[in-house]
Amino acid sequence: MTASSFNNIGESNLPDTNSPDANPLALMKAMASSVPSVPSESISQKAPGPMHTIVKTDDGCLMLTAIDSGMHVAVVLQSVIAGCGLTVGRSSDVTFTSTDDMFTEPICICDDFKFRIGDVLYATRVYVVRKASFQLLLGTEFIWKAGVGLFPRWGAIMFSLPEFQVIKGTCERITADKAPPPLAP
Repeated sequence: MTASSFNNIGESNLPDTNSPDANPLALMKAMASSVPSVPSESISQKAPGPMHTIVKTDDGCLMLTAIDSGMHVAVVLQSVIAGCGLTVGRSSDVTFTSTDDMFTEPICICDDFKFRIGDVLYATRVYVVRKASFQLLLGTEFIWKAGVGLFPRWGAIMFSLPEFQVIKGTCERITADKAPPPLAP
């Protein structure tokens, strides 16, 4: 495994790729050593929201993307599907229940939704909803497949498959003026 896309982290923090220590654990340790220490009293603070970042659709449009370990499947807004010119193949077979007992029934499923994180093109099945506070939500199914590690205190999201990369992420609330524009056909 190489560090071909170690986005947003300085090259000086990477271990020598010719050394026997050049493995994912060594790369994580190098990343951790470059982050300032966190005061112990801040450990009790709650995150203001889920971990999120900005990714791109297959055709380059920006998308506000939440990564949520409390959700199993991936979810996308209907406007994103329309904006990408995609068609959906079948009706939804699930109902989502949130922790506050709110129910959402996806309107359909898109089996081959493509998006880019860095230079890597990913494809996954997404459940399509009419309304949400994100444009794309990636759940544990994607987290497992892409080998995702969330590091909210460090402002980093690590992807280990199909290639290693680290991108910026945050748990700060996104206000409407900082969110990507809606995708429109």
